[in-house]
Amino acid sequence: FSGEVYAFSIDRETGELKKINAQQSIGVFPNSIAMHPSQKYLIVSNYGSEDTVVYSERDEKGVWQLKRRCEEGNVAVLPIGEDGAVLPVCELVVHDDPPSRHYPRTQSSPKPHSVDFSPDGSLVVVTDRGCDLVVVYRFDVMTGKLTRCFSEKIPDGLGPRNSVFHPSLPYFFVACELYPYVLSFSYDAGTGIVRKTCMARAVKSLREEQDLMKNFMRMAHTADIHVHPAGNKLTVSVRGYNQISMFDIQSDTGMLTLAQEIPSGGRCPRSCMWNKDGTSLYVGNQESGEISVFNYSIRDGAYQLVQSIQEERTPVCIAIC
Repeated sequence: FSGEVYAFSIDRETGELKKINAQQSIGVFPNSIAMHPSQKYLIVSNYGSEDTVVYSERDEKGVWQLKRRCEEGNVAVLPIGEDGAVLPVCELVVHDDPPSRHYPRTQSSPKPHSVDFSPDGSLVVVTDRGCDLVVVYRFDVMTGKLTRCFSEKIPDGLGPRNSVFHPSLPYFFVACELYPYVLSFSYDAGTGIVRKTCMARAVKSLREEQDLMKNFMRMAHTADIHVHPAGNKLTVSVRGYNQISMFDIQSDTGMLTLAQEIPSGGRCPRSCMWNKDGTSLYVGNQESGEISVFNYSIRDGAYQLVQSIQEERTPVCIAIC
């Protein structure tokens, strides 16, 4: 019943994948995966589920009671062998912080959603959607061990979803799914000290009162988040409003300013990704099935939809090799 992590080799001439092996993630619903810069480790967030386990327990007076708890959410580290095979889990940290329960149906227990290594590999950011928590761990590359060094309880009901580190500046950013905000944090890789620098709304105005349990797909809720290759912009996909929100990044503070709202070219933009030079933006619209391709001018910020690729299946993740 555990989730699994698979390793594949890639034929560079044909692009063909060949399975090497698989290992248990030692958790339910592995949701996000990241590779350490050394390529010696993988880290996986096991999101858990909303299913409950019923169990019996004596209370402080010795009276038997029937209780229930949700499935565990955790973060697991798996080494990578010299042949590219994934080795068994060498480190596992259970998230046991109090859930926020702002949305009882989706925040009834810890829900570690995404994991991300800092560029130097010394820190790991984990977003916990169930606890409205951003957690930072120190990572020991010699042992694969995780040590919590920071946690930030953000306002109830924001639901932190995905994070991204700036490639050259000491900042990382978090997209919140349950209410359309983006958080900015500064960090010191040497000391592990982290500070929240700003909280910026991902849409200029809300069309109506935000009530995700009433109509989740209609409301504004973010998904993907990436830093532009030039390092001066941050892009966030906003489902419900079907747009890509573009922020200016203030290089000396990490402060964010919403600069552009770009129609995604379809419904439910689950994924967005820049090409390597930042002149093209690719958007995967999950609900309507299009991959929208935009030309983007780094000089003046102008954008143009140049291609819409219709997919038979729902595009949810785009990666550029």
